[in-house]
Amino acid sequence: MCSIGFRLRYGRFQYFSGGDLPGAADPGFPSWDALEPAIASVVGPVDVHVVNQHGSMGEESEAFLAALRSSVLIIPSWAPSHPAPDVLKRIINSRLPPDKRYVFVTDLRDAAKIVIGQRAAQLPPAGHIVVRVEQGGAQYRVFVWTIRVNLTGYSPPMVRWKRTQLANAFGAATPLTPHNVPSG
Repeated sequence: MCSIGFRLRYGRFQYFSGGDLPGAADPGFPSWDALEPAIASVVGPVDVHVVNQHGSMGEESEAFLAALRSSVLIIPSWAPSHPAPDVLKRIINSRLPPDKRYVFVTDLRDAAKIVIGQRAAQLPPAGHIVVRVEQGGAQYRVFVWTIRVNLTGYSPPMVRWKRTQLANAFGAATPLTPHNVPSG
């Protein structure tokens, strides 16, 4: 494993990314390879966190999720096995604090949707996720940028990015009017 994890604090706002932090030790690996329990108590509660190991099997234990208490979770998925169904089930689980979570994915392959089943429909559209923190960290917003490509006719393809505000953990979720920006 070659990765880095960090916690960022800016005023009231707190963010954590564990990179490829292992949750449960894989079969044949020593138990100390499961780092989430030790890290969770050091990190503590955060507003936003990036799901460990792309949401692979064995990550994001209930104890880890309960310790971080994140309102926003970002799954940096890119493969058909991301996120693992059991990981997504734990993340969406309303028995763990906080009661309301916003879960975002960078990509959700068709194969993953088939394996995940109904829970895939609970996720917003996949895309580039931007967390914008206001000066001083008092508020933040999460934006998902999705790409739309127009390949009709013989004209050169136009690429448009659609920006949608999906969550503000310090207030109500407010949709933005879609904003299209031509590619440059």
